[in-house]
Amino acid sequence: MDYIYQDDVLPIFLKFNTTPVEAREDYEKKIVNVKKPNYLNGSKKKELAERYLEYIENQTDKFLIEESNFNFSVIPVMYLDQPPSSMPEIDRNLKTVRKYMDDLSFTNNNINNNKNHNNNNNNNNSIPNQHNTMIYKRLIERLIDTVYKMIEIFKKESLYILYHDISKLEDQYSIDIYLQHPLIKVQNSISRSNNNQNNNSNNQNNNNKSASTTLISTMEIKNDFNFKEFKNSCLKVLNRLERKQTNLDLQCYKEIIKDISHLYTMQHYDKVFYSMDHSSISPDDPAVGVTGLVVNRLHRLENELKTIQQHWNGTMLNSHNLVYKR
Repeated sequence: MDYIYQDDVLPIFLKFNTTPVEAREDYEKKIVNVKKPNYLNGSKKKELAERYLEYIENQTDKFLIEESNFNFSVIPVMYLDQPPSSMPEIDRNLKTVRKYMDDLSFTNNNINNNKNHNNNNNNNNSIPNQHNTMIYKRLIERLIDTVYKMIEIFKKESLYILYHDISKLEDQYSIDIYLQHPLIKVQNSISRSNNNQNNNSNNQNNNNKSASTTLISTMEIKNDFNFKEFKNSCLKVLNRLERKQTNLDLQCYKEIIKDISHLYTMQHYDKVFYSMDHSSISPDDPAVGVTGLVVNRLHRLENELKTIQQHWNGTMLNSHNLVYKR
């Protein structure tokens, strides 16, 4: 194999010519000194998952109520032991759920490729039809925006912990792998204004506004950050450390890497939800994007409503003279 300078000497040169890794900003210190234990023991990931799962379910239910008057009150908690208070409402609920499921269904997977349209609309040609439905625009897009903000906080803080701790271990045990900092420092300005009402009507400045701007230092993931490369570098360091120091327990860092990978996969699945081959995904793959979680919630409601119908009516949906057919 040919000797490659960039793969050998250059990384070592770069590593030992960088400033030692220290938490300097208040935000960095808070991550290392306050938040880190919850990331290392896995409780932060559990808290994040519980938070966005509950939020997605609640917002999906709220959407059904506000947009279609979905009636949750007719669904008994123990619906196999207690009959529903209104079977017609159960039928209507089921019809509503199925309508939205069809809006998000893969069978509605025709891409907007109408070549008769203006050729300047190329940016819209790859948008799945499902993205133009009311449930996607009013629910899923908003959920993605909110949930991704939660995810980004977890990602950047856990990435900083990995960078901070593993870089220090590198120095301590002389590991010659260069880790690139995944984050960049940014300052967000927050403006606060105070309105002072002057009771003197002759005063021209009745509304005296005083404004102050506060700069808050934080960090964001770099635009050109490559998680795959960063992950591989971290794993190389951890594997070498395990060979050098068998008494080191580094599993918590590997778990954080898995947690971040999971979140990146979630976001990727949202992007390709209507173009990916879902049959190729392993049943053991725990990653489900926001779109998939909304579809799962609708599917669970459909199963509950169908079970109530079949259990208490002994008939299928068609016996209620519904025009809608699956």
